[in-house]
Amino acid sequence: METLNGLTPGLALDVLVKLLEETSRLDNRESDEVAMDVAYVRRRFDSEGFPFLTVCLPALGRSLDRSLATGNAYEAPQGFKLNGVLPCFMHDCWTGIFGEDGFLLEEPSPTSVRLVRQVTYLWYKVVQDFDAKVVRNKCEDFLTLDRQLPCPDKGKILSGRTRRIVESARLLLSRLFEVGSTSPTGDPFNLVAVSPTGAPFDPSDIVPRHGPGAVADGVASHLKYRWKTFYSDLDQEYPYSEYFYLNHSHLCYQLSRLLLLDTRKRGYARLCAVPKDSRGPRLISMEPLEYQWIQQGLGRAIVAWVERHNHTRGYVNFHDQNINRDLALVASVTGSQDTLDLKDASDRVSLWLVRQLFPRGLMKKFEAARTAGTEIEGKCYDLRKFAPMGSALCFPVESLCFWSLALATLNFDKLGSGYAVCPSDLRHQVWVFGDDLIVPKGGLDLLRPVFEELDLQFNVDKCCTGKYFRESCGMDAFQGVCVTPIRIKHWGTSPNDMVALCETATAFAKIGYSAVAGLLYSIVELATGVLPVDASGERSLHRYHPSAVTAQVLTAHTHRIRYNTALQRAEYRAVQPSPHHYTWDASDWGELWRCWPDPERDRLAETYRARARLWVSSLFPEDRGVIPGTFRAWEQPSVRPLPCQYTTPKVLRLEYRWLSLR
Repeated sequence: METLNGLTPGLALDVLVKLLEETSRLDNRESDEVAMDVAYVRRRFDSEGFPFLTVCLPALGRSLDRSLATGNAYEAPQGFKLNGVLPCFMHDCWTGIFGEDGFLLEEPSPTSVRLVRQVTYLWYKVVQDFDAKVVRNKCEDFLTLDRQLPCPDKGKILSGRTRRIVESARLLLSRLFEVGSTSPTGDPFNLVAVSPTGAPFDPSDIVPRHGPGAVADGVASHLKYRWKTFYSDLDQEYPYSEYFYLNHSHLCYQLSRLLLLDTRKRGYARLCAVPKDSRGPRLISMEPLEYQWIQQGLGRAIVAWVERHNHTRGYVNFHDQNINRDLALVASVTGSQDTLDLKDASDRVSLWLVRQLFPRGLMKKFEAARTAGTEIEGKCYDLRKFAPMGSALCFPVESLCFWSLALATLNFDKLGSGYAVCPSDLRHQVWVFGDDLIVPKGGLDLLRPVFEELDLQFNVDKCCTGKYFRESCGMDAFQGVCVTPIRIKHWGTSPNDMVALCETATAFAKIGYSAVAGLLYSIVELATGVLPVDASGERSLHRYHPSAVTAQVLTAHTHRIRYNTALQRAEYRAVQPSPHHYTWDASDWGELWRCWPDPERDRLAETYRARARLWVSSLFPEDRGVIPGTFRAWEQPSVRPLPCQYTTPKVLRLEYRWLSLR
């Protein structure tokens, strides 16, 4: 039988059938209704195969979300038999949401909404491999969309209203990054500059870092600190001598290597496709080695500044999604706020728009740190977008663009002038996390014409402006109830897939779907053997049981037990995931760079300093007693290669370990 990543699609159908059968026990559905639904999915699966689970059923779920989000009458997708205007599949649930006319009931059932979404979205996010034709079409769409953006040097003509809104947004960002005398008169936001440090933002004061992702040069993690190319445009704003070397001693020691670097004016990223979900792959930009180094430092500096600034702290978020999630949950009850979603957000933020919004001094740094284009199938293309996904500047810059434009638009339409004094509470009505926006009720009608004139588009079907449904940052809320479905994202036999599948099983077990969880656990045990039992639900590759005593008894019955006298605890031997490690003989300054302290990591600063001192003491003879920056440049250090352990990101292996029996 045909397999999908080592597992038969028939097992996927069994999981869905178990889920439907569980709804009869847990959610009081009639057994006859469930039996008809089970027969229906089996019949459709036999004729259509796995795409029925990953394409057809999610289309049915999206039709529900579209009606709930917009408040319009329900319209079923093609391919499903209807009873009136509602699908026959799970018909008893649909009648708990909509009336015979397709409009939302006065008192719809959150349970029915949750059940329909859980069944239809179960396999929506499963990661799949795609053929070259699908990837090629994605790349063509990427370039087509880019050509629709305005040329950075020519720009576009804006209407008078939009032009004044852009000017207000630019002033808002100027006040965010600059400190100067401000007064209520002439300042549309009545901002008194309150920066985290009392000084303006300095884009030159950064601590460069490498990110966890791959780079366009294709070098391994342990070789990321060996520079390969000298980019003259990057060097003008971020000189190699200051940002790529620890000190003058480091520079002088590797000066010959610097002089031999390949010299180019600017760099090009490389576009690659990574698995996303059933809809297709996601395109990610792999930045050149040296660009990633600066982008990470500049991006982290902007994020730290915005998250601590008086005017954006808690409103423009980069790490904490709970703020948007909680607001969406509350808004699904009160209806006082709408959740908005932008379509192709990162690909539609043009370089021209960023130039219109950000201060000139900051833009010089941005343009030096961004790659001019990308390489696709060996051919380089100059891009009109500011930065695609994969660049460390993409997320913070797009968030600030959306926040400033939304705030300026709401201010303009409320007071009738982009230069009127803004009430202090108005700027506390916009929350942004990437392309997820939360605005006051009716905000979409105000923002949409302005954003579309600036080539930004809202995904109207996912903008929740209806009565009860709100969605933001992974929180799907209906009438104050979380209706976010549990999705199976990994389906295969690799260690990574087994760990993810076990976590999904635990999520089902915690909400009472024990038969579904048991089936998923049994699939995992095909690769790992009998799983131990844990009551916390936090350990990898463990079954979940709510009783700690029962969990200990079951584990002791199926696994080898010992008493560790050194740690004074009972332990059991079980299969656990472990990251893949490899060693590298570090013989240069790269390891010292990697261990260098980051000022933003105050909690770990002492640990990093200690590691740096250890590296220095091993690199240099003890009789010199030197630390970085104090020895003379012409003194060649006596280097002894030292083994250093690296971790391969997101690659796991399974191994036996002794764990505490608790």
